[in-house]
Amino acid sequence: MTLRLQTATGWQRGAARARRLLCYVIDCVRLIAASRYARWRASQAPVAASDGNDKPGRTEPGARLSRRSGPYEKYKAYRQAGRGEAVNRDQVRTEWRQAQVTPAGSADSSGHRGTFRTGQRVLIVDVDLPRANRDSGSLRMHNILLLLRDLGCHVLFWPTAASGRDDCARALEREGIELVLTRRPVQTLRWWYTQGAALDVVILSRQPVALGAIRFARRYASRALLVFDTVDLHFLRMTRGAAVHGNSVEAALAEDMRRSELDLMRRTDLTLVVSEYERSLLHQLVPEVDVRVLSNIQPVHGGQASFAGRDGLLFLGNFQHAPNVDAVLWLISEIMPRLGERLPGATLHVVGYASDVALKDFAAANVHVHGFVADLEPILREVKLALAPLRYGAGVKGKINMAMSRGVPVVTTTVGAEGMGLVDRRDALIADDPVAFVQAIVDLYADERLWLGLSAQGLENVRRHFSPALARDVLREILAQAQVRADARSVRRQAGCS
Repeated sequence: MTLRLQTATGWQRGAARARRLLCYVIDCVRLIAASRYARWRASQAPVAASDGNDKPGRTEPGARLSRRSGPYEKYKAYRQAGRGEAVNRDQVRTEWRQAQVTPAGSADSSGHRGTFRTGQRVLIVDVDLPRANRDSGSLRMHNILLLLRDLGCHVLFWPTAASGRDDCARALEREGIELVLTRRPVQTLRWWYTQGAALDVVILSRQPVALGAIRFARRYASRALLVFDTVDLHFLRMTRGAAVHGNSVEAALAEDMRRSELDLMRRTDLTLVVSEYERSLLHQLVPEVDVRVLSNIQPVHGGQASFAGRDGLLFLGNFQHAPNVDAVLWLISEIMPRLGERLPGATLHVVGYASDVALKDFAAANVHVHGFVADLEPILREVKLALAPLRYGAGVKGKINMAMSRGVPVVTTTVGAEGMGLVDRRDALIADDPVAFVQAIVDLYADERLWLGLSAQGLENVRRHFSPALARDVLREILAQAQVRADARSVRRQAGCS
């Protein structure tokens, strides 16, 4: 009987290896065919006319969008085409449904490695390298990588769109994070085939990445715990943006995104969101999905200057993110003119990563446009208030975390405060229309007692909801769940050999 069981187990393992190899061969053939078809399509595509004055990255209305684009890329292409211009809605939706996305890095392969751990192997796949001084999502990802390293994991990070090994990549390697960089789709496939079986946890960050990588992760890293990190709920942000703009095409794209994100949640073992609000929403939409909260990770730096020693207002944000562009334009056009009548000397400092074209759109009276600033500490010690007049968005707002962690009180909207545990006039001032928003700024600008109270409560809010200790506990639970899976698999294997 024992010999028979051992023979059966050996046959099953051999069959599994054979299936794995067959899948690899099929995927190779599929990649070659897709590459040749893409070249043929490119040779047949008409050359777009240009008058030489087009904005960078602009997509002409009705232009053919890539069959390999997911719903988020479709949405961005539509937004770049201009709010008031027509887009072929049927073409966009039909091409997305037919799309087959293949994950592929565009950077060089390299054998360079840092000092890596021998614990659980955790792979995180994201769009790009985490540039922590550019946006809150990158800061969160960078802190997640370091926390996993500190928990004893061998951490691998795969930025699928990275253009090469730059200073940011080298800094990650010095911190003990192994980078996975591939140049062509076939190299991407080969990596999954040769390395996937050794992974314990795979985290796919953001919908476009997860859509492209989930098939390979399930096929070649089947023993790993598969996690979908939403960063924020893209469909929620896009739906709200469509409502603000009154745009039916955006609404249709948001619905496509909703179906895509919810499908990814059902196909993975665990889903990460950044707020209790989003977890509650998903519990209603997909109650069968295991959803955990892994929010922004923001150390508390404490108050750095007194009320009397400060002056000016701050808007901080990455202006490649559409809600930030909408917010700062609303702030400049609707709020600052009214505020100028109440506080004539107040200056708005606009800080964040943006193109030169976008920065020109922000120019106005009493507005100082800084653009990207590598070191935010001096300006955070100088300004009296931080503003976050977001009209739509999702997730939690890193600009609010950043200001509060340094004792700078915040005036924001209901959308800005969502999911952050903020109470009006206790942790921040919350107002949704321009008149009320201006009044909140005026009150906080002049009332030292209110300012000091919000400053202290803001620091406490960050300690309570966004500390590294909370994130570490969530990551430890995920690693424990992966270990339980591995132990159960080991017991089954031993039982089959006994």
